Amino acid sequence: MSLLLALGVAPHIVREIAGHSDIKVTMTVYAHGNLDQHAAALARLGAVVGSPLPSTVAVNETTEEDQDRGNVG
Repeated sequence: MSLLLALGVAPHIVREIAGHSDIKVTMTVYAHGNLDQHAAALARLGAVVGSPLPSTVAVNETTEEDQDRGNVG
């Protein structure tokens, strides 16, 4: 059933094939994505918003003077 969902078959059709009375059961049991699907979804989101999502990691440039003083962040 997971393969059917991955192939783009509508969840309500997969529910009927599996014989589930509630779509929640189908989606809970069979609709788990893999890492490639997660990456593809995030790439599509990035394309829609027009740019990559911002990083939460602050990047500070250090100079040689900072490094000599031990002021490396």
